[in-house]
Amino acid sequence: MDMYSDKENLYVTAQLPGAQKDKINVEIVKNNLCIELADSDEEHNNRSYLIKEIPSTKSRRIIKIPQEIMSKDVKSSYKDGILKVTLPISDPEPRQQIPVN
Repeated sequence: MDMYSDKENLYVTAQLPGAQKDKINVEIVKNNLCIELADSDEEHNNRSYLIKEIPSTKSRRIIKIPQEIMSKDVKSSYKDGILKVTLPISDPEPRQQIPVN
């Protein structure tokens, strides 16, 4: 998995070889990006593997988002075993003076 940024976005790229698009769930929970791959073993229960390197069990990865983002504008895509998530960076809130009562 890679995470990198430019001035406007954070980017996360994850390799999910053999995953089906409808089995991938991407969520923003608090300040974390959660990527979950649903269990797909039911499709392969009757097989007797000689070699098995492609994961087929439920897995979850939680990545701490290092800065404020606009969660409603997050986008993701999945193609050729690669999940790409784009997280727009929000502008920092301006400094605000708080009066003391």
